[in-house]
Amino acid sequence: MIIYFSKLRGKPILDTEGVKVGILDDIVVQDGEKFAEVTYLVLKANGPRQKIAASFAASYNGMIMLNKPKDEISLLPLDEKEILLKEMILDRQIVDINGLKVVRVNDILLADVNGRLGVVSVDAGMHGFMRRLGITIPIGNEANLIPWEYVEPVSIDKDLRLKVPRQKIAALHPADIADLLEELSPKQAANVFGTLDVETAADTLAESEPEVMKSMVAEIKEKKMASVLERMAPDEAADVLSMMQTTRANDIMKMLNSEFSAKVQDLLHYAEQTAGRMMNPDIIAVYSDNTAQEAIEYLRKRSPVADRSYYVYVMDKEHKLVGVLSLRELIISPADKKVSDFMKQKVIKVHHSAPRDEAAQLIVKYNLSVLPVVDENDKLLGIIAADDVMSGVMPESLRKMRPKRKYYLKKRNGKNGKAASKTY
Repeated sequence: MIIYFSKLRGKPILDTEGVKVGILDDIVVQDGEKFAEVTYLVLKANGPRQKIAASFAASYNGMIMLNKPKDEISLLPLDEKEILLKEMILDRQIVDINGLKVVRVNDILLADVNGRLGVVSVDAGMHGFMRRLGITIPIGNEANLIPWEYVEPVSIDKDLRLKVPRQKIAALHPADIADLLEELSPKQAANVFGTLDVETAADTLAESEPEVMKSMVAEIKEKKMASVLERMAPDEAADVLSMMQTTRANDIMKMLNSEFSAKVQDLLHYAEQTAGRMMNPDIIAVYSDNTAQEAIEYLRKRSPVADRSYYVYVMDKEHKLVGVLSLRELIISPADKKVSDFMKQKVIKVHHSAPRDEAAQLIVKYNLSVLPVVDENDKLLGIIAADDVMSGVMPESLRKMRPKRKYYLKKRNGKNGKAASKTY
C-alpha cells in the first residue's frame, strides 16, 4: 500500500459496524533510520482531539476502517512529546541531507514497510502542492520525493525533538553545514546549531559567513556559546565575540577558561582587519639553542595542530624571531645538533599593525601556508594561516569554491589535558 497524507487527512474513521468514530486530523509517528512508523491516528470528534493506536486500523482505502467496534477502542489524550505529521512536518522546512539544500514539505508519502505503515518519503516538489489542491498526480511521477533517511527538519516548534539524537546534519562537513545555515532564519539556524556537538559547532561557526554568524550567535544560549568558543582558535573566537553586544560578550568571556580568555582579550585589543587581530597566538616555536632532540620532544608534548605544524619558528631568549625550519629538517638532523646550526635565518614576517591585504600579499608572493606576526622588536606574537587571511579578501563566490579544509581539533579541557582529534 502506498498513500499520501493529503489523501488521508479529513477522511472518516469507521469501526467494524460502520459507526463513525471521528475524522482523521493528524498522524503520530515514531522516528526511525529508514522510515517513521505510524503509531497513532489523531481524530476529531466531539471535544478535544484524541488518538487511537494505529494497530486498530484495518485498511486505509478511501476511508479508515478499524478492526474493532467503537466501544472496544481506547481513546487516548495526545502527548506533547509526540511527532505529529501535520503539526511538525507538513509545510515545514527541512534539510535534504542528500541534496544539501533546504526545502519545504508539501506532502508526505506513507507505505507498508514489513507489515507496518510508515512515512517513507516527503514530497518537496510542486506536485505535492498541486495534489493538496485536488489536482491528481500519479504516484511515481513526482519530481522531488526525498527519502525519509535524508530528511532533517529545521523548524519544528517542539524543541527540534525529531531526529536530534542521530544528528544527521552533524555528520556533514562543517562547510556544508554552514552553507545550509545560510538558507535558514537566524532562529532556525540557531536551533540546528544547538543540536551539534561542540566540536562540530565550532568548525561550522568558523566556516560561516560573517553576516550569518552575527545573526545566529545572537540566538544561541550563552553557556553553549562559551563551550563552542573554547573549541575554536583564539582569533576565531575573538571574531565571534566582536560581533556581539558588549554586555553579552563580557558575560560569555567570564565563562571561558582563564588562559583562553586572556588570549582572546589580547587579540581584541588589536584593530580590526589587522594582522594582530587575525593571528593565532598559539605558537609552535623552539629556542635557537635547543638541540634537534629537545625540539622534537617539545613538539611531541605540545601536540601541534596538523595543518599548521609543517614549519617550526625559532626564537632567542627574548622571544625575538630569529629563524624557521621545516619538520623534515628537524627530523633528519643529528639529535645533538643545535637548532641555530640548521635553521633558515631569513624569515618572511608581518608587523601586527599591518592591514589584512598586506598579509595576504606576502602569503601569495612567497607561497606561504602560515605567516608569523611580530611587534616592533621582532618579538614573535602569533601566526596567521593562509586560509584565514585569504578567505577575508576573496569574494564570497570564490570562498565557497575553495577546497574544504580538514579539521584537527584539540579539546582545551579534555581529560588529563590530553588532546582529542576529530577529522573530516
